[in-house]
Amino acid sequence: MMSEKSTKKTKKDNVMELGYWSNRWKTGDVQFHKEDVHYDLIENENKLLPQQGSVFFPLCGKTVDMAYLASKGHTVVGLEFDEEPIKSFFSENKLKYNITEIEDYPFKKYQCCNQGADITIYQGDINHATVNFLGKFDAIWDRGSFVAINTNDRTMYTNLILGIMKPNTQYYLLCVEFDSSVFGGPPHSTTQADVQKHFGKHCHVTPLKRSNIMSQRYQSFGLREGFSVLYNLTLK
Repeated sequence: MMSEKSTKKTKKDNVMELGYWSNRWKTGDVQFHKEDVHYDLIENENKLLPQQGSVFFPLCGKTVDMAYLASKGHTVVGLEFDEEPIKSFFSENKLKYNITEIEDYPFKKYQCCNQGADITIYQGDINHATVNFLGKFDAIWDRGSFVAINTNDRTMYTNLILGIMKPNTQYYLLCVEFDSSVFGGPPHSTTQADVQKHFGKHCHVTPLKRSNIMSQRYQSFGLREGFSVLYNLTLK
């Protein structure tokens, strides 16, 4: 298991320990967080959730996408390791919450108390999450989770995602592509071949949109080009 106290980043294989992410939240080094609802979510929300349903946000941080979908009447469940972004999410969205310990699982449950906001966020290591614990969802919105986790954890992650999918679950996966020999991540460059490798046996993988993501941040990594690719995955 990855150490929760360490803030080390192993450059050799770009393995991030959990403390690395906690430190980034504490220091405000979270350029990956977006202040506005993601445009790809707005563009695809009626396909992601064609009717009222449940949606899972892996490694959710404090994304406002959760509050947005909850405001549409959907049941929102997030999972995040660090308590800092979870508490910030509720505070910044002016939402009240209760905290409970989960019996038999190493997670805390943050449950929104506001009427009309069905939001639950579990705090803990996604490596310890199971299908029995999370249940199944009508939709999964993965804006930056699969590309953030260590590449050697992807098989575990894939098995979890596949396990929480229903026959008609819509899994929207946003990946980034760039020259990984220049910048090793995170986020980790992930091609369609990578997505097929992990999900192709069980899922239909459909690329929906390819966008240029070059910015000052990516240029600072030494990159000359970079792209985001949005995929829709459904069980075969």
